[in-house]
This record gives sequence, structure tokens and C-alpha cells, in this order.
Amino acid sequence: MASKAQAYHRCMQATPGSFYWSEDLDESINYWFWRRRVDGLPDEMVVARVRESLRMDVLPRHLNLEREDRWPDYLPVWQDWKRTQVTAQIYESRKTAASIQKRHYESVASVGLKSFTVQWVAAPIGERWLFPPDVAVLGVEGASADDRRKAVLEAARGLRLS
Repeated sequence: MASKAQAYHRCMQATPGSFYWSEDLDESINYWFWRRRVDGLPDEMVVARVRESLRMDVLPRHLNLEREDRWPDYLPVWQDWKRTQVTAQIYESRKTAASIQKRHYESVASVGLKSFTVQWVAAPIGERWLFPPDVAVLGVEGASADDRRKAVLEAARGLRLS
């Protein structure tokens, strides 16, 4: 069942010329942030791997990662982490007033982008990597619903300026 925010976004995007963004938890992008945490991969390498991943379609991206030595170690961590994130976001979405969600949508739309994608990753809230023209990778750990809304708005502004 779609959350209130998802339903609102679907409604808004059905209007021709409307603004739209999506939020996702992509296992292959998150993998590099997990490696950053557990193996100490340098930020430059993480950014390069994420940039490479974003250039690929989802299936080839996944198949590449299956060949990574650490992939089997990552999968159980990923499953638990994703379940925790999805549960928290659904719970918070359900208790957030539609007026707050509408105001958030209007704030982000006012930035002037046509569309963009947010990839939430296992990094502290406030950490942000922009991949112009239309992808923002944002840390989500420790975030409240309000923190996530602020992060999305700031990412949209950052992408607009890049």
C-alpha cells in the first residue's frame, strides 16, 4: 500500500509538466557506503564506484556486484538495514500530516528542477553527494522525517546550482 507521500507524488506527477522526484534504497549504491564503513574505502573511491554504478542499468549493476568478494557478507546487512529504513519511513509518513507533505512537495518543486532521484544510503544524515544533473545520494542514518525532508530540499537546491 502506498504511503500518503507516494500517493500525493503520484497525483502530482499525473499533471502534464509537473515536477517529480523519487526516493530509493538501492542495494548496489549502498554497497559502496557499507564498504566505506567496514573496510575504510576512501571517499574518492566510493564516489567513483557510485558514479560508475549510476551509469549502468540496474541488472548489469547488480551482476557486477555479485562478483565482489564482500557481496555475500553485505547481503544480510543490507536486508536488515533496508527493512529498518523502510519500516521507519512508512511509519513516519503515516503520522505526517498531509499539509506538511504538501508544503514539502511545493518547497522542493519551487527549486525549479524538472525531476531528480534521491538514493538514501547507510551514512549519517547530513552527508550528501551530488551527481548532476539529477541524482543525490544522501546519508539517512539518525534521520527523522523532518531531517529527511530538509535533506531532500537541500539536495534539490544543490543539484539546481550544479
